Amino acid sequence: MDAASLKGDGSINDRIYGNLKRELTYGRLRPEEYLRDKDIAKAFGVSKTPVRETLADLVKERFIQLRRRKGPWSAPIDPREVKDNIELLVILECAAVELAGKQITKQKLNSLERLILPQSLSGTPLDNQLEIKTYGHNNIEFHKLTAVSSGNRSLARAISKVLEELTRAIFVYYSSQTIDEHADLIDALSRRDAAEARKIFTSHLEVTWNNLLRMF
Repeated sequence: MDAASLKGDGSINDRIYGNLKRELTYGRLRPEEYLRDKDIAKAFGVSKTPVRETLADLVKERFIQLRRRKGPWSAPIDPREVKDNIELLVILECAAVELAGKQITKQKLNSLERLILPQSLSGTPLDNQLEIKTYGHNNIEFHKLTAVSSGNRSLARAISKVLEELTRAIFVYYSSQTIDEHADLIDALSRRDAAEARKIFTSHLEVTWNNLLRMF
């Protein structure tokens, strides 16, 4: 967070909101971290008023909690909510993958391949913030494009909504194992093997849940 990051269009409140939401989403502000409005205002070079207004907006979106006599804290990630969303994602994405396996185009397959980034040689979870942001973003976009490839717009919108609910958890913990699983899925889709694609995605989502569970 710094004053330079507030450059651009929109009101001061909108720009503070965008910056803080990104910090929370990408895990630079960790779950259950105290957010002192005075420090945030100083970092952005603004008064405390727009910061407090922005924090109130983020409370409504459940990114921040206001604790009695303790002030604003970044919200914890609820393991039950993550589990519920993963279970819903299994149902929705497996249906999408099965549909995509019957009709996906070469163009969309190429787009999916471009979203897979080189895996670190160590194969360990990433710890560089830029890498986490890049890999995490590509991971989410991969899932969204797979959903779009189903040809069912309602299904794709539903999946996108669930992914938004899971975004913080995905960025707070990212597993490099995802890369191999995505490559396997592309291979199954390219062979029009809908059943194998569904099997791979089911396994992938189960692994994702188990990895996220270790955070708690």
